[in-house]
Amino acid sequence: MSSPNETPIESPPSSPRNLACPQKLVHGEHRLECKFGDVELEHRLQLWQIIRGQDSIERAPPSVRENQCRVSIRTDFGGDINLVLNEEEARKVRLMKQKEDILRQASMKKKKKKKEKEQKKADDKADADVIHPRELLVARSVRDNALQGLRVEALRGHPKHVKVAMLSPNDWLLVTSDNAAAGTECDPARCTDIRTGITVGGLDGRRKRCFDPIAGAAFSTDGQQLATIHRTDQMLLWDMNTFRVKKEMTICDDEDTEMRLVAVAVSPDMKLIATAAAQYNDDGEAMGRVPVYDNGGKKVMMFREHEGAVACVDFSPDSLNIVSGAEDGGLFLWEARTGNVVNAFSGHSAGIKTVTFSPDGATIYSLDEQYLVAWNVESGECRWTRPIDGAPIVGKTPCDLLGESSSPRSPGSGSPRVRMRFTTVALAANGVGFLGMVDRRVTVFDIDTGEEVDSVITKAPVTAMSAGCRVIALGDMWGNIYLVHIY
Repeated sequence: MSSPNETPIESPPSSPRNLACPQKLVHGEHRLECKFGDVELEHRLQLWQIIRGQDSIERAPPSVRENQCRVSIRTDFGGDINLVLNEEEARKVRLMKQKEDILRQASMKKKKKKKEKEQKKADDKADADVIHPRELLVARSVRDNALQGLRVEALRGHPKHVKVAMLSPNDWLLVTSDNAAAGTECDPARCTDIRTGITVGGLDGRRKRCFDPIAGAAFSTDGQQLATIHRTDQMLLWDMNTFRVKKEMTICDDEDTEMRLVAVAVSPDMKLIATAAAQYNDDGEAMGRVPVYDNGGKKVMMFREHEGAVACVDFSPDSLNIVSGAEDGGLFLWEARTGNVVNAFSGHSAGIKTVTFSPDGATIYSLDEQYLVAWNVESGECRWTRPIDGAPIVGKTPCDLLGESSSPRSPGSGSPRVRMRFTTVALAANGVGFLGMVDRRVTVFDIDTGEEVDSVITKAPVTAMSAGCRVIALGDMWGNIYLVHIY
């Protein structure tokens, strides 16, 4: 500090002054800019700078105490200079600190509110697009606790309703295709690795001038080949290692008439391919046909026993027989290579949508809009029928149940039953089946008894279904794709 006899300086001079000081002064021939933000305080700080000849200062955070505020200034040559502010200056410092605190808190609240809003928006979007995984222990178990629970997950969907959802035999590759409008260019079918949820390839039939979407698909037993049909008489065989067309086949008859393919199946021994078809005569009437080809593209035989258009077809586990269902309710079991009828099942009163063999080949399951029926392969008798609005009934066919429930109705009264119908069915290898309905509910049932053991709710009616050993793939009307893992 300066000597006690020195005259106090009230204001900074126009030019620096050389003052007597016991300490060595660093000459200050220029006026330094004050680093304190208050303009009214600049005068005092500049005064101290000139007196001490310092080139730079450091200001510690001011400590406000009653009506005084002490500001510490550190010089280049060592030592601290304490400047005591008066009451007005201290008040300004306090107000300035309070304002900074308010602004800082407001900024933090604004950022927190913005972050919460963004998180809520992301959560809402996730809830709209994804069905969260579900762990559920069912009350009953099937075949010695084979079914312990289900977990549902959703994959990336399609813009239109899913027409095909086909799982490979090794339970890791899923082929899905949507139902594009007729005459419009369709997107390639997606091939998704369900272990990662990543699309690993696509099936683009446009390379073979096939512009229609996939209407049906079937994997070979080893998963290396996929047969697809495309609404016309064209069938493509795909190499699933390269996702390229391996063979192009035109399904036709000796007669020069139009043929439309609606379903396809590959025999477990991978030697035969059967398609469900409708052949139209000159009058536009549909006749049921089931063309059978070998894997080299040579026609083996043509099954002609159906009167109505054939809607579904499946091979027996031993590859010797084929079951086919038609839109007029006809259901036949016949030899794959000769076409000889083994059994004709009668009992459906409506068109059959899906047929499939049980894993052991002893039972055939057929589905129309109102009934799921289990048939004994050897005897041809009905084992049980599960109506859409009730429990399975042993030994009764749909025609039997309709005959028992028929009663006179007044004109215009309409049907007393809620307008509900089945959409599709698939059987898993562990003894459970999945049955889709238009109310967005997928019923899990015991394939031996037909009784319900669990259920899954989807966002829209299921339109496509495929079963693996421990996974069921579902596709619905809104284009969503689900995987149901069985435990």
